[in-house]
Amino acid sequence: LTLPAAPEEGQMYMFKQMNSGKYTLQVGDSSHSINDGRTNRKSSWQISSGCWVILIWDSVNSLWCAGYTNNN
Repeated sequence: LTLPAAPEEGQMYMFKQMNSGKYTLQVGDSSHSINDGRTNRKSSWQISSGCWVILIWDSVNSLWCAGYTNNN
């Protein structure tokens, strides 16, 4: 799944995989990154099945701030 290349401040997405397998989130612009809820900044993030992921855009830092749960 590719995130928007021109997101608006505070734009939010929530994802949940409903079956087995994994999916990958990819930034929509090479100057953007995803913070995976730790200190890691990356351009793509592979998510395991059953996990809720929430992303909120921070335009000041060109960063998707992410959080996740391990609820299956």
